[in-house]
Amino acid sequence: MKKLVVFLSVMLLSLSITNCGSSDSRELQINRLIQQLKDKNATERAKASDALVELAAKEAIPEITKLLKNENEMVRVDAIVILGKLDAKEVIPEITNLLKDNNKTVRGSAVIALGKLGAKGSIPEMINLLKDDNETVREATVLVLGNLDAKEAIPEITKLLKDENVDVRINAIETLGKMGAKEAIPELTNLLNDKDGLVRFNAILTLGILGAKEAIPGLIRLLKTKNWEIRAMSATFLGNMDAKEAIPKLTKLLKDDKGTVRGSTAAALGRLDAKETVPELMLLLKDEESYVRGWAAVALVELGAKEQVSKEVIEDIKTNLKCQKGLFAQRAQSALRELGVAKKEEKE
Repeated sequence: MKKLVVFLSVMLLSLSITNCGSSDSRELQINRLIQQLKDKNATERAKASDALVELAAKEAIPEITKLLKNENEMVRVDAIVILGKLDAKEVIPEITNLLKDNNKTVRGSAVIALGKLGAKGSIPEMINLLKDDNETVREATVLVLGNLDAKEAIPEITKLLKDENVDVRINAIETLGKMGAKEAIPELTNLLNDKDGLVRFNAILTLGILGAKEAIPGLIRLLKTKNWEIRAMSATFLGNMDAKEAIPKLTKLLKDDKGTVRGSTAAALGRLDAKETVPELMLLLKDEESYVRGWAAVALVELGAKEQVSKEVIEDIKTNLKCQKGLFAQRAQSALRELGVAKKEEKE
């Protein structure tokens, strides 16, 4: 009996020690990971960072915050990233101070973390960062301000449309579109003449989103550009903007050597109710590309000439519908209804 009592006592002591050790174990583990964040080896720091995030170690936030003043810039960067992932809103002021850090990676990481933390109170300091001498920092800042819908930043972001760095200009264009910045339309319209094709492409896209009718003359000029993607995009947005003055130029584009341009132009003419182009659109029903035949057919239906569309071409509309969404998908579906194709038959 005494042996049983001793055995049970030992077991209870063992369990007590184990339960106590569970809490200590986490504390010790977190302390060890915090020390590991100071390691000179980037791989070791990365492992520690991932582990702290996985543990959701919010109790470590005070100690991690201290690392924001570490002399090693990469330790500061890792600390910023972890605090952002831990949703440490209480240290927003400390991270905001790092927007003035002498290291570009620290500044860039700080602005990204502030965006993640929804730090709208730090918007004025972030706006100052739009003038940073590092293009990567400017790129990141523009996107963060856009995500925070910082409309007070629109004037400074607009200035970046003239930035020497292509990626900065593109980010500025996209952000202004996202923010609905109609006041930037004149400057965006100027970018239709930018030397970089991607800049022009994104400017067209954003001007279309903003419904910038004042950009119509510039878009009409771009119908002659050597870049076929820009020709196609310009045609699409001229249709969306109800630019009837573009119909003569668009009609000529139905003979473009690129199928995407021909198809996009056919779709635009249907949207513009350009009934005078029915004869030219009928010719495209025999085009070598399914995409072109499909959109010529949709346009003809919209223009009241559905009797010209054969059963074979109806299949081309169905094919196009599979890779379309939004307004274009709605137009294709509407055309199919007009042609007597039931919804359940669309994917057959």
